[in-house]
Amino acid sequence: MGNIRIVSYNGKDYGIISGKIVRNGVDRPQALARFVTSNDIDVLGTQEMTKVYRDHLMAFLYNYGFNVVGDPRQMVIPFYNEINGVIARDRIISSSTRALTNRSSDFKLNATHLFNTHKRNLTYALIDTEQAGEMFVVNVHMSYLLNNPLNDTKINEFNNNMRAVRAQQFREIINMVDFLKESRSIPVVLMGDFNSTVSDDMFMQFIAALKNRGIILVSNDVSTQKDNKLPVDHMMYSEGVKLVDFRVGNELNEISDHKPLILTLKAS
Repeated sequence: MGNIRIVSYNGKDYGIISGKIVRNGVDRPQALARFVTSNDIDVLGTQEMTKVYRDHLMAFLYNYGFNVVGDPRQMVIPFYNEINGVIARDRIISSSTRALTNRSSDFKLNATHLFNTHKRNLTYALIDTEQAGEMFVVNVHMSYLLNNPLNDTKINEFNNNMRAVRAQQFREIINMVDFLKESRSIPVVLMGDFNSTVSDDMFMQFIAALKNRGIILVSNDVSTQKDNKLPVDHMMYSEGVKLVDFRVGNELNEISDHKPLILTLKAS
């Protein structure tokens, strides 16, 4: 058994018109497919990827034996339905997409915050990997808080509600991890855009809860976005595999405001 290479990547597909897959003169799905194949990637977890983008990407990757699972979250404009997909070169035994909580019971919808209050998905896949045997891969995209430098009352109200939502999302992710670990004693890799940094107390409580379950956050102080802020995208892994290497890539800077996270593991 050799090394397995897993990537988490937010493709930032919003704002493009159906069929317009070129950004900054670059065919985005083709560039991502080239990145996957040239870096010998085995598993790719995507966030903010629409069906149009996914279909173009898989037109390239199917030729290399990859398959994709993951259902879209429903948004007001159907084209923008995000597919939190898991793409794997090895056989995907089973998979499921679950909707995370997206608003609290007393939330007052504001059109300005429409996209952030839509459903957020969690997709997991049971993959029979050549390098490490069977493995659960979990891909998530969590809700975020809005910046509020002017202390706007409506944004404060929105953020207070979203803190409650994010707390519930963290609980739902932990519950899913517990469910998977109880179903099979095999490694779990958790990844995605958590819209959270290590300065976030709620996120660190979540990380502590995962550590109690044998799942470790990969240490990283390199920004996963172009703004050079603290990382908001993260990867974690459980017992049963060992860390070989981790890096934040710069190969796809022209096609998204996020950077790919590249995790290399081996069976322990």
